[in-house]
Amino acid sequence: MCMLCHGLFRRFFGNNMISGVFIFVMRLVVVILNVMPVYLMNYEMNEWMTNKVDCKLVKVLFNFLVFMTLLSYAVATIKRPQVIP
Repeated sequence: MCMLCHGLFRRFFGNNMISGVFIFVMRLVVVILNVMPVYLMNYEMNEWMTNKVDCKLVKVLFNFLVFMTLLSYAVATIKRPQVIP
């Protein structure tokens, strides 16, 4: 899937994929896609649970895991990999 998207982007954007603006816009899209399930999980999917403690526990764990994912992605964005010669 990733190679398909990269191939399409390379066809449409060409050498502009190397620019910093394109990289940060694509990373912003990834962050938005990672944050989208938070609303769904917190307000829609937990309504079927009858036990309020279980509902709260699932919300806390899910939000923690999403936060850790976003933190990991931010650290990886700041520490850009070195270009191999």
